[in-house]
Amino acid sequence: MTASDSAPTHRFAFDAVLFDMDGTLVATDRYWPQAAQEGATRAFEELGIEAPVPTQAQWMSLVGGELSSGVARLLPELDEAARAHVLRRCIEAEHAYLAQGRAGFLPGVESTLTQLHAAGVRLGIASNCSARYLDQLMADLNLGRWIEEARCLDSPRVRNKADMIEDLLAVFDTRSAVMVGDRAGDRDAAWANALPHVHLVDGYAMVGEDVAAQATLDSMEGMADLLGGRAKDLCTLLGELVPEPGGEPITLGISGDLASGKTLLARDLVRLGQGDVECIELESVRRQPNRAGVDPLDEAYDLEALQDRLAQPASTPVRILEGPMLLDPRLRDLCHAHLYLEVPNAISLERVQGRDARHSPVALELATEVLLPWQRQWNAAHRPGELAQRTLVGHNPLRPLEEG
Repeated sequence: MTASDSAPTHRFAFDAVLFDMDGTLVATDRYWPQAAQEGATRAFEELGIEAPVPTQAQWMSLVGGELSSGVARLLPELDEAARAHVLRRCIEAEHAYLAQGRAGFLPGVESTLTQLHAAGVRLGIASNCSARYLDQLMADLNLGRWIEEARCLDSPRVRNKADMIEDLLAVFDTRSAVMVGDRAGDRDAAWANALPHVHLVDGYAMVGEDVAAQATLDSMEGMADLLGGRAKDLCTLLGELVPEPGGEPITLGISGDLASGKTLLARDLVRLGQGDVECIELESVRRQPNRAGVDPLDEAYDLEALQDRLAQPASTPVRILEGPMLLDPRLRDLCHAHLYLEVPNAISLERVQGRDARHSPVALELATEVLLPWQRQWNAAHRPGELAQRTLVGHNPLRPLEEG
């Protein structure tokens, strides 16, 4: 089987893609800077303020953040009541512009959303805006054609964009997702949930704003190709692994460092294999509860049950065994080949923080004080870089075959 056999040109391994709205999907510069300047001018006159009104460029710098905080930074000399009045006039003018039909998409947005939606990818919005603004743009641009769920600062249980992303992941019931945005705050919210982030250069990030990301694009027009990269890489990997017709089935061990993405990798290989790949999780033979003893592998898992299961004839050309410690001598020879995902400790901790520790601080403590020290000892004893037939750097879920 080859990559071309296993997937169409654009096949997306991710379950969901989450988008910022202003500067990512919507061309906010078509109405906000003019509206904000007009609204502020009116408010200054009403308040008797003789200071210069901020420029349109200054108003654009607020796009993507929480507006009341942005206005406080822009107009620090005004008291809270005056700033609230200015913001109210700006928003009134903005909605007047929107009522004139000013809202529009950035280049490539409609085709990208159409392609992702048609492929069954679930789409969501996380925006630092009000419910009124979100509802108006959802209606004016008919975003409901593609967008299944949208969150804003007025949404229940939401304090910030990281909360929006967390809620969308819960509703979509997946962690197989990507966040797309144009500002550092979008990246921070994605990373707070241990998601990869795609940065759009043609958005509204300010000059000098540092937006490190797993991938960078000039515009939305290249998004479908970028998001298809994971499936493309994994189809290439399948092409290397799947036996020729009539060949003997193989068992592939997939293991890796803490929070390296091994479970998701195994799942995606099964999906992209289109019936040629099945997966057995080491977790399926976990003892309940763990037995007491000094052997962590035998304490946690019923190795005899696993061996019996693997002794059964394979029903697919490739059978994956996924889990930790697969390079232990008792498990190593159960597989024909091993693939090991490596990630730096810092990335492991970031992912544990975003995946497990947002509501359970003990998870980060466990990772720092127990799991990572144990992992260092185990790797030193079992040398995954030498024993595994293939080692992947698991730092970028968008391109799993990318070198570190």
